[in-house]
Amino acid sequence: MINNKRLRKDELQNLVERITLEVIQDMKPSYPQKKILFVFCDSSTHESYLDQMILFKKHSFQYDVITLDSETSGWLGNAYIQSTGACQVIAFDSLAPAPIELPIAYEAIIVPEIDLDEATRITMGLKGTVQSELVFSSLLLGKPVISCVDFSGIKRPDRRTLQTIELPQPYRQLLKKRIIELKEMGVYFAKQSSLFSTFREIAASPENQTEEQMKEHFYEGRLLTLKWLSSNRLTNQALFVKKTTIITPSARDYMKEKNINLIVYNNGSFESKGEENK
Repeated sequence: MINNKRLRKDELQNLVERITLEVIQDMKPSYPQKKILFVFCDSSTHESYLDQMILFKKHSFQYDVITLDSETSGWLGNAYIQSTGACQVIAFDSLAPAPIELPIAYEAIIVPEIDLDEATRITMGLKGTVQSELVFSSLLLGKPVISCVDFSGIKRPDRRTLQTIELPQPYRQLLKKRIIELKEMGVYFAKQSSLFSTFREIAASPENQTEEQMKEHFYEGRLLTLKWLSSNRLTNQALFVKKTTIITPSARDYMKEKNINLIVYNNGSFESKGEENK
């Protein structure tokens, strides 16, 4: 009797686990998620950029964060090492990707604080640090790299150690030169408060979109208007909208004229409305 009760309990537990897993999978977004990678010099830096992270998430852009605490953080070959405390305990993960591989999985790399040392290394074509390899591989792949123009050029750990917040005049002039060189290499610079808006402008630019991205677009709003369609210059593309999205008559006429295929997604299913626009 006791064994039968245990058996039923185990069966019930397995059933609950399977149902829970199915529910969680159904809750996942039914449309592709785009991801951004934030790279911070230490674990406290990200707090200054929380507002920008909220904007990314609000507009359906997921993001990952890398924090490089002190000079003890980095990659050795394909293995990731990081200091986990004052005693410099090393955490080792042989399955972690090398920094040169990371940009492949992201739409853009945001390195808010590129200090003078890293800027010089990048512009000289030198690698060997996480930041320099990330920027190198991102530019090589044609992925946008965005940094902040209103940064002092000194690493946060150096500022804390030396108790100073700005570079001497000769170094400031050198940093300005490095920023100009980085811009020439393809790195974008923006104010801290406009990282998200700068990314949106870059992503909307045709020269920064792949052939696949040029063919599809996702609209997350409640009302689809002619103004939005014309501002995004959609032509011969697939436009994904939620089932609850309201589409104005002028927007429908525009989609018919520009041969835009309307695709409605709802609870994991997709329904093409392209024929209705013709």
